[in-house]
Amino acid sequence: MRKHIQKAGQNEMLLGLFDLCVEKKWYLFTLLVVMIALVFFTSQTAKFIMLILMGALASVSTMYKKFIRIPPFLEFMTVTTVFVGIAYGPVVGAIYGATVSVLSEVINTCIDAFIIGYVPARAVVGATSGLVYATFPDLGVVWLGIIMTIIYNGVGQPLYLLQSDIELRIKAWTFIIGNFFANIIVFATLGLFLESVLL
Repeated sequence: MRKHIQKAGQNEMLLGLFDLCVEKKWYLFTLLVVMIALVFFTSQTAKFIMLILMGALASVSTMYKKFIRIPPFLEFMTVTTVFVGIAYGPVVGAIYGATVSVLSEVINTCIDAFIIGYVPARAVVGATSGLVYATFPDLGVVWLGIIMTIIYNGVGQPLYLLQSDIELRIKAWTFIIGNFFANIIVFATLGLFLESVLL
């Protein structure tokens, strides 16, 4: 090939570039493979990075409950679980929802017996969100958030509501009402962003 370049009367710069390519062929091959991988996998890589960031945000979103003694109705676990369920399917959505719920409690050092209610509830949200989204594509993000919040509280809160302790029942109703309105705001803001990035 070098002889063809020389016969064509090309300049020394082109010959030098050819020699460099021959000398560094493995580096060039590796660079080519990486570039092809980036072209094909960039969107998946971006989604994976977004998944990790969402999990971290969701897991620490209720840290304030350690300092302010109120039910943690403002949280990002529901919105991120919904979009993971839609983007990655019901199994990943369920695993994600359960995982961020447990991580949130571990990070906040607030694990209690009621974890048996809200971890499965978050898994149900992750598993069903894609189905609801696919069945009703014109629903919109905010209505999707309302439905998923109702499902989450419907599955997760009965353990609190069935207690004889009035304080636990008041806490549960405070959470349900606060979580409902907080999630309308969260889905109208963060939910629209996540929809544009993940779907």
